Amino acid sequence: MLPILILISLTQQPDFLANPKLPIGQYVLPLVGGQQEIVMGLQPLATEFYGLYSEHAESFTAKGNMRFDNPQYYVQDRVGSMDWSVATYARDGKPATLLQTNGTYKQVIEMSQHRHLEFANKMKISYWISPEGRLLEMDALIRVSAGAWSMQAIFNNDSYDLTLNDPVNGERKSTLYLGFSLDKLNSMFTPMLQGKKALLKVKDFYTLDPLTGHPLHCTARLGGSWNGTLFNQNKYQGQWVDLTGPGINQRIYISDGGVLFKVEGPDHRFLSIEEAPT
Repeated sequence: MLPILILISLTQQPDFLANPKLPIGQYVLPLVGGQQEIVMGLQPLATEFYGLYSEHAESFTAKGNMRFDNPQYYVQDRVGSMDWSVATYARDGKPATLLQTNGTYKQVIEMSQHRHLEFANKMKISYWISPEGRLLEMDALIRVSAGAWSMQAIFNNDSYDLTLNDPVNGERKSTLYLGFSLDKLNSMFTPMLQGKKALLKVKDFYTLDPLTGHPLHCTARLGGSWNGTLFNQNKYQGQWVDLTGPGINQRIYISDGGVLFKVEGPDHRFLSIEEAPT
């Protein structure tokens, strides 16, 4: 939630309501994909589409007035979407695997009882991986009402060339040297599960912050089992994996068939499968 003093200050600017722009840290970015590949490894995948939902508790008194102190049920609102795909393409004349994911989140800021602002925040992330499993490049593009923020990282043996571009600071280029083995980046897509069989119970790896390009140390930890009935009473079961890191706190639900069913994120937001797996 945007602090009230900042919101009042912003709304006093003449063009804010017509063309609202917030500091980049005030935008809530969408959840994007790649969790299935973190758990199951890279496999060719045609584009899949999932819904992004927000859950909140509601309750009503006998007179029909809404109450929040003693919730009786939960309401789920569709607030965005996510898609991702995995395929082989040519990169610099050589074959490489491209994992690409897009996310959209409808952020709402309440200004008064009958007045609010809506933002459609979008993020696209791409990973290029060699046939040997080496991470070659990571790209990120974030589009919000304040403009576009982009990040490109091209990986070398012990460093990566970083290019950042945004409306605030313009374009910057630098070379960052890793304080850890490049294998820690490559292991992001090392399989943890093969069907029901656990290959790794815990996996540590690094990825990059899509805004700053700085390394983020993440841990994926195999949890317990889950089961449920969906899609015309079809029964599914599988295992869940906790993914944690700086600014990352997700629970990933994978079926025994290797299909991503749900990703629970922060603040009661989650990604969910919307069509029965084939």
